[in-house]
Amino acid sequence: MRCNFTVRDFILLRGDLGEIDIHNAYDLASYELSSHGRVFRMTFAGNKYLLPTGPKGFDIRFTEVDTLEITDAPADLTDFCVHEVVFMAAAERGYDDLPAGETPEPGQHMVFIGETAKGARATIRVHAASAELLPRA
Repeated sequence: MRCNFTVRDFILLRGDLGEIDIHNAYDLASYELSSHGRVFRMTFAGNKYLLPTGPKGFDIRFTEVDTLEITDAPADLTDFCVHEVVFMAAAERGYDDLPAGETPEPGQHMVFIGETAKGARATIRVHAASAELLPRA
């Protein structure tokens, strides 16, 4: 997967928008799978913990998606708060000992681990040809 950003310390997304601390400061405002399941877009909006230096919102757009898994989650994920972001091997499903790579190795999935405001744990796992961090449209 090609990315226009890196992930540091499991919570910092670094790219053209600067350094975004995704942990607790942003909620998933919306998400959609389109173009016959080949484009997945996650839209994040700042919440009450948003730092003054961060953008009010941003998108992550995955193109040429071949894997999308949303597990252990309620039907509505729009208040999903990310606790960790990691790149993991396709077969890896253990979330106790997380790898700390800043960029994906060939074949790795991008995994968002978090919970909803009601305390429901969830994971979102994506593999695509590319992932782009974009300003909020």
